[in-house]
Amino acid sequence: MEELLKLFIVIWTFLMGIIIILYIWKRHKQLTAQGNNQRDISPRLGLHEARLKHFTNIQETTRKVDKEPNIQEPEPEGEENKCRKRKTNKKTQDKSVTVEKKIINGPDAEIFVEDTMKSTHFDPDTGCPITQPIKTLDEAMRWMQGFDEFNVARFLLPAGYKGLENRPRTLVCHDMRGGYIEDRFVQGYPSCDCYRIYHWQYIDIFVYFSHHFITIPPPTWTNAAHTNGVLVLGTLITEWDDGAQRCSEFLEDEHSYKALAKQLVEIADYYKFDGWLINIENPIQPAKVINLIDFVDYLTKAVHQRNPFGQVIWYDSVTYKGDLQWQNELNSMNGQFFESCDGIFLNYTWSVHQVSTLGHAAAAYQRPLADVYVGVDVFGRGCYAGGGFKTKEAVKIARQEKLSTAIFAPGWVLETQGKQNFTVNQNRFWALLSKECPTHPMAKGIPFVTSLCQGYGEKLFINGKEVLSHPWTNLSCQQIQPTYINAFYNLGGKGGIIISDVSYSLDDAYNGGGCQLVHGRTCETPEKAKGVVRLFETDMTLSSGILVSFTYKLVPKDCFQVGLQFHTDRTPTYILLCPSPSDAKDFKKQDEEESKLSKMFNQKYGVHTSKVLSSSAFTSPIGKEHFEAYAPVTASDHDVVQRIFGVEKSADGWCTRYYLIAGRHLVGCQVKEIRVVCAKPSNNQTLPGLISTPFKLHIGEIKILDPQILRTLIPVVSNLRHRDVIWKTGSHGNTLSLTLMWDCPIQAEMESILYCDVYTVIGDSESNVFIGRSFVDSYRVCNLNVPKQCNSVEFIVQSLTMSKRSKTLENNSSILVTWAK
Repeated sequence: MEELLKLFIVIWTFLMGIIIILYIWKRHKQLTAQGNNQRDISPRLGLHEARLKHFTNIQETTRKVDKEPNIQEPEPEGEENKCRKRKTNKKTQDKSVTVEKKIINGPDAEIFVEDTMKSTHFDPDTGCPITQPIKTLDEAMRWMQGFDEFNVARFLLPAGYKGLENRPRTLVCHDMRGGYIEDRFVQGYPSCDCYRIYHWQYIDIFVYFSHHFITIPPPTWTNAAHTNGVLVLGTLITEWDDGAQRCSEFLEDEHSYKALAKQLVEIADYYKFDGWLINIENPIQPAKVINLIDFVDYLTKAVHQRNPFGQVIWYDSVTYKGDLQWQNELNSMNGQFFESCDGIFLNYTWSVHQVSTLGHAAAAYQRPLADVYVGVDVFGRGCYAGGGFKTKEAVKIARQEKLSTAIFAPGWVLETQGKQNFTVNQNRFWALLSKECPTHPMAKGIPFVTSLCQGYGEKLFINGKEVLSHPWTNLSCQQIQPTYINAFYNLGGKGGIIISDVSYSLDDAYNGGGCQLVHGRTCETPEKAKGVVRLFETDMTLSSGILVSFTYKLVPKDCFQVGLQFHTDRTPTYILLCPSPSDAKDFKKQDEEESKLSKMFNQKYGVHTSKVLSSSAFTSPIGKEHFEAYAPVTASDHDVVQRIFGVEKSADGWCTRYYLIAGRHLVGCQVKEIRVVCAKPSNNQTLPGLISTPFKLHIGEIKILDPQILRTLIPVVSNLRHRDVIWKTGSHGNTLSLTLMWDCPIQAEMESILYCDVYTVIGDSESNVFIGRSFVDSYRVCNLNVPKQCNSVEFIVQSLTMSKRSKTLENNSSILVTWAK
């Protein structure tokens, strides 16, 4: 009996223990759930959303802000939380597309918030996201990736980039009024007078410079440079007593300098730029110089491990003794730093004799001459020839010795010559340098897509239609720029086509703020006439097939014919993409192989290949063995491609032609240059030169794509959501600010997203109004005007792919934000 009692006590104790454990576990789960609901960054949120919540930093406080009430976002309940179908064209709308409906408090709600965003990643005046430097060593060591996604560059170096060439290079160190001016606004700035660079064909490395400890290039600069095949470096600089103290700290021992180097590698990798300029302009304690050399060496190797094209360049400043003594040459005083990194940026107060010795000095270190960058200050401070428009003279001295150059502060053009004639003066500055600066191919692979926009404009156009009517600058929007500036020639009948000028114009554009405009005059002649505009130096290897899209606008419309010409490395030398012939006799009869190939492409892509032409106004005076001319795809196939590209119809005056070219002879063929050709057939019925007509030819867009794109799906963003709503009230209306976030699908059968355009529909309006463009997976809507009588705003996010394809607006994701009046 006693043993049964003991067994009963054991069993009872065990069961009670289980009950207590279950109770504690259940209570802990409830408390955890309550705690999570009160936290600023909830585990229920995705990492992306949590990071944005962290750095926008809108939190509750006990102080009321006049005229700037915060908007707490209550969970929608009942039927109002359900998705609704957007009111659109039912024939074209994707049935899966819905409008997410969210309820927020309106501008009259009594809400308590902080008056501004505390985060340095947002401008305190406008609330717009901005790029900021890292100003202290402590801040550098505390930096963590993931909390300022707006500042991450979208574009990597283009496909086919092979690294720096072993020839005299050109490094440009921007130093524009100390940096972080209008360009700090990562979503763009409402002015077309901002500093910009667009002569990328002459530049191999771009350095963004400021006098802060660690300079992070704004993503707009990185995007523009990478688009045009140029490396981008940030800057680490220390100066004066503060810099000496900072160096003493991070050079204290191996652990400390390696810790900083690792942070620099992570920073460059996260923001997608390619390395660092190291500028130590303060004395270094002699005992710590060896740590500085090891720091440079360790950083260089670490950058190379992360980025095969990465660069670390040393500025000629302190010596191996720790003294701040600019050498203006490569010698034993700075050679150890040169040995530890990828190149040396020499100070700019050198003499011609010092430059003449650099070849022997580089050879002594068994390094290429190209790794020595002779500094040239455009402001002319102690520099040979005095800088300014005479900068070319200093560059010429370096080139005579086959050395690279580092051009410092080219912003001189805007700072000293003014905004009004900046484009003219900028073109003059680089035209003077052009003979001394080797060019690099602007396209090294497919896809090749450009609308030639320089990243600014007085208006913004999308598919030829004006969507923005005020000035803007956003260098992330900059497209691949022409290699050849104002380069053209005329052939054939005298006076038939006379091109007088090729320049960038803001008057009109197909996609962006401007495009290349060809000016000239034309008249009837008894002989064929041609005008040729040279655009791009390329190094593009073709496969068995390419899809080409060419968009232009000609005024008067039919004063001559317009085509595209590829200059190749084999016979036939020229691939000519011509208009459709008026006479069917101009088509070359297809042989059996060509016919089979066309049927195969139609079965695979839904489009037949372009037909070969036997004759064309574009071929004269070239012998037939040197060209192969193609007509556009047929009208029905044109409509198919137009639908696939998401273009509803051509805008007024703009003409787009598509070519699908295929054949064994294309495999391995290299396109070395892209040109636009104007051709005028002979007219024996008219006396030459009697009537001369001025013309304007806008070159709107050129695309060279893999035909696979015709069967690749267009992605649409998903999980569109918002947060951090801020209202500002006024006598005439209210302004709304909030952050939109979304997810981009990553699937093998889908094309990658290049950027997203954001539109809004306010209240009962049926007009879609363009408000901005995002190159990350978020967009901060800033101070959107909302009429007082309105109680809803719809935001539409339209994704555009690498080939600039998109679905129509009604087939993209949107979110409807509503509030009580």
